Amino acid sequence: MRKRLVTLGLLLAVVALFATPRAQALAANPPTISTVTPNTGTASGGTTITIYGTGFQTGAFVSVGGVLATSVSVLNAAQITAITPPGVSGNTVQVAVINPDGQSVFYSGFTYSATSSGTPGGLWIAGINPPTGAQGTVVHVTGGAFSASATAHFSGIPATEVIWIHQGYMMVPVPVGAPSGPITIVNPGGQTASSPTAFTYTGTGTSTSTGSLSITSVSPSSTSAGSALVISGSGFIGGATVTVGGFPATGVAAPTSTLITATAPAGPSGLATVVVTNPGGAAASWAGVSYSGTPVTSGTTPSVTSVSPSTGWSAGGTSVSINGSGFFAPATVTFGGVPATSVTVVSPNLITATAPANPVGGVSVLVSSAAGAVGGLNSDFTYELAWPRVTAVSPRTGALSGGTTLTITGTGFAPGATVTVGGLPVATVSAVSPRQIVVTTPAGPAGAAPVIVTNPGGAIAGLASAFS
Repeated sequence: MRKRLVTLGLLLAVVALFATPRAQALAANPPTISTVTPNTGTASGGTTITIYGTGFQTGAFVSVGGVLATSVSVLNAAQITAITPPGVSGNTVQVAVINPDGQSVFYSGFTYSATSSGTPGGLWIAGINPPTGAQGTVVHVTGGAFSASATAHFSGIPATEVIWIHQGYMMVPVPVGAPSGPITIVNPGGQTASSPTAFTYTGTGTSTSTGSLSITSVSPSSTSAGSALVISGSGFIGGATVTVGGFPATGVAAPTSTLITATAPAGPSGLATVVVTNPGGAAASWAGVSYSGTPVTSGTTPSVTSVSPSTGWSAGGTSVSINGSGFFAPATVTFGGVPATSVTVVSPNLITATAPANPVGGVSVLVSSAAGAVGGLNSDFTYELAWPRVTAVSPRTGALSGGTTLTITGTGFAPGATVTVGGLPVATVSAVSPRQIVVTTPAGPAGAAPVIVTNPGGAIAGLASAFS
């Protein structure tokens, strides 16, 4: 098997060498590589290399032997650092730099050695990136001997998800409330390894955000329907909306980018979450406001008794049945203050709708009649992170010039998902369903390339060396 891997690696290197002049001829001003140091590294990966040359652009990708390197830092136009992925011992492979505009350059001469910088045959962590983040931040962990069934812990707090790419590379989302400290990987057999540097948790446990929005305080912390609210934070823009416990606030004004004022709406009493949503869809929430609402329940006001299912992806797209009474067309439905799509009034007791994207956590599902009467339940629906799974890619090979129709099979693909092949965005995404994505491959260098799917919100998964 090892002999086959070595032969395949040499074949890919030869093909890439013949293809390199043609690929570079297509670019007007491709980058160049003068040297890579060190030019050897461990087969388990984790070697920090420095690439010297010209024309490197911010956001450039680096691949070693056709596999994307991690922790890539473009220091300037003439210098890049990266951490090597695992490789085959004894193989001499190409190092490639691929700029965001598609221009690339190849350098032959990096050799994988048999020695390991970790415990021989044992689990070890070379580094983590980024070293700081809040709930939902995806941390890239590099090292060696990672099991596909390994678990990750942030100072003892288990991560809710681990995306295994290969034995030297996994991605882990930060759980809420994770203490600052080292990240520990635990293999099923009981082997453990901790990161050489600590991870710093920047979340508060009470506030979450997407995009460029953030909330730092809501005043007063105890309010009632008709009372004024003052929301402080950053990134607020004109036209922003506010919900309290999922009910739309009135009189919303954003006089500055750091201040919003609003009038609390009628709604169920109890602890409520305040959500601010900018016109572009960026949202931020603040949990724990004590709310004394006065919901309208008489006459022809809609009443919601249950929602099925009660959970869905944060990226949206979940089909939901809303049960209750007083439903008449035309009706509108909101999840956490965000309008649902595909709303159908099936009967006075049933509405079907498609949940929109929202931050992770519980939100209210509200039904509004044409006359403006609103009914709903607080924290009726819970948003969970939408983590995709890639199980297969077909076909496994395609042309250097791109244009291959690629079918990606798996689970959890959300509307708006994006795809990269070898770190390069695909040319087109022609179809997305929860279990299948069809794309057209971009032009790229010869060799094996990972196929990565990213759902809206940053949830990411893929297969290493899935496409050549």
